[in-house]
Order: sequence, then C-alpha cells, then structure tokens
Amino acid sequence: MDLDTHLSNCIGHKVVDFLKIDIEGGEYHAFLGMQGMIKQNKIKTVVFELNKGMLQNDWKPFIELLNQFRNNYNKEFFTLNNGGEKVPISIEGLESLQGHPHVVMI
Repeated sequence: MDLDTHLSNCIGHKVVDFLKIDIEGGEYHAFLGMQGMIKQNKIKTVVFELNKGMLQNDWKPFIELLNQFRNNYNKEFFTLNNGGEKVPISIEGLESLQGHPHVVMI
C-alpha cells in the first residue's frame, strides 16, 4: 500500500507536520507513493537521506521527482549542518553532493 492511501486511511483530512524517512535507498518509491499528499500540502516537512549509491538506478528519477516537487509545489530543500541548522540548497547542489545524510524538504 502506498503512503498516500495508508495516511489517508489513518488521518483522513489532517496534516502530517513532520515525516522522517530512513529506508536505505527506497526513498524514490516512498516519494512516489506520497506525491498526492505532497501536492495537497498535507505533508509539511520531510527529512530523508539522499545517497546515490543506495538509490542506484533510482538516482536520476528521484532527482527529477524532487525537481518536480520544487517546480510544481514550491517545495524548498535544505541540508542540516552539524549544529542541526537548515542550510538552503538547490536540487543541483544536492545532485552534485551525490548524497547527504539529512535532507529537509519543506
């Protein structure tokens, strides 16, 4: 079951303020399964790991999906520094890092 369906069944029309994803390379498929809730702005903040090696063949499609979220739904991206503070970053910046342990999408 995708996250859109699961969360709709669990929370109805409510909003998820914070979602932490740690699924070792499965982020692309998780984001595909929750893009309806992202589009409806029912998920406010998502923290996830970006790791090119773990994503493998899903790397490019995942970067493209993040671009769609930025362009179509005005999502912004940040990394977290060692002090836990958000640092703005572009999708191109994330792509050039080829990974980061703490990416935030708002």
